Amino acid sequence: MRLGRFLRLRLEFLEGLLPKAHELAVYAVAWSKTSGLVASTGADGRIALYEERVVDEASGKKEWTLLAVQDGAHGIYEINHVAWAKRADRGGQEEEVLVSTADDGSVKVWTVQ
Repeated sequence: MRLGRFLRLRLEFLEGLLPKAHELAVYAVAWSKTSGLVASTGADGRIALYEERVVDEASGKKEWTLLAVQDGAHGIYEINHVAWAKRADRGGQEEEVLVSTADDGSVKVWTVQ
């Protein structure tokens, strides 16, 4: 009986440190393959956006910078998850939105400009 094949995966890790943007626990972090932005959210009800920037042209050294913070993104509620999604209503292949969900059961769609 054959149950399946084993896959060998080669994992590569890159380390980066995001600037502090949250006062309480972080519940979710999402990276956008399209824009390269990172979004984080958590118990403080805040959504933070980060961008990787080159800080030294000669060495190519990069660091993450805080791009924007939305306090109280779901009112008084903790935000449990954040994810990037393709924007289907505009017809643009490269456009995307940020989607967040909170303790009150709501889902919000955010445009990043």
